[in-house]
Amino acid sequence: MTLVAVTGWGQPKDRVLAAESGFNHHLTKPADVDQFRALLETEMHR
Repeated sequence: MTLVAVTGWGQPKDRVLAAESGFNHHLTKPADVDQFRALLETEMHR
């Protein structure tokens, strides 16, 4: 399972905390729809 954090917190320390909490990816709000779509497509083909 792939976990994606979509959050308003985007500082480097926030990305580290997300990774330490088990998230595979970290996107900040407002999330870029094209980036999110590309991420999903990449993960679906793993």
